Amino acid sequence: MHSGPGVGDAAGGGAGGGPWPAEPELRLFLFHHAGGSSSVFEGWESRFPHGWDVRAPDAPGRGAARSARPRTTVDGLADYFRDQLSPFFDRPFAFFGHSMGAMVAYELARRLQAEGDRQPDWVGLSACRAPGQPAARGQHELSNDDLRAWLAAAGGTDQLVLHHPLIWKMLEPLLRADLRVVDSWWPAADAVPLGSALSVFGAQDDRVLAREKLAGWQPFTEHYLGSRLFRGGHFYLQRQADLVMRWIVADISGSRRAGNSVDFTEFTDFTDFTGENEVTRWHRESGMWSSTRTASTSQ
Repeated sequence: MHSGPGVGDAAGGGAGGGPWPAEPELRLFLFHHAGGSSSVFEGWESRFPHGWDVRAPDAPGRGAARSARPRTTVDGLADYFRDQLSPFFDRPFAFFGHSMGAMVAYELARRLQAEGDRQPDWVGLSACRAPGQPAARGQHELSNDDLRAWLAAAGGTDQLVLHHPLIWKMLEPLLRADLRVVDSWWPAADAVPLGSALSVFGAQDDRVLAREKLAGWQPFTEHYLGSRLFRGGHFYLQRQADLVMRWIVADISGSRRAGNSVDFTEFTDFTDFTGENEVTRWHRESGMWSSTRTASTSQ
């Protein structure tokens, strides 16, 4: 995995290493959640098609961007990533973001469209409330004890991080800055629909974002590909990575082949998914399978 151009060494590799494709068919940018870093996508690059340049840029204040000042608004993060990544939008590209990263992906796509720049072929939004859905405000203002309890309930954070004094002291300011980003995001309800194809991903038992808050994204894109609901909590990506990546490949490939006119199933529920045959069959029938690498579905 590459830590991202402009958010580190643009000439070198990031976590996972390996050379970048000289002439990539597509660049896929993966944006991480609040309090996280590019390491959440460690190993993903090996499961995408050969010829895809998969990059996971770090938000300011961590990883390859540790020297940059943390931002406290989605607008600030979107502007930061636009400035850092725009030289690498010279080829077809796509965005996928989880939670805070999904907010960034959406707002960055909006900026590129408003400024008349090249737009992503596809935008994937994971665990992200739709415009008009109320925010669960105030997490960034919680006391340390309440914030630790909220993080423990959300899952995805090691107990050592929550209770080790030195680690917590380093993490807390960055975490609160990120949560301020999430708490303060009020996407425009009258926003011009994206020209990019858009898919929504979520989890059945997400304690951070109720599943009904995923509803309502369809009016904000000209090419809505549907919602994908997976088993698990807010950090379902940790256990369902292979299945999620198969759908990312399917949606990107399908929308590009159809010139963004494809209309997939509006709602796909994988919460009772128990095997690989169903998704394997879908990929074979839709012609997507030949472009993906074989990977076992994580349950």
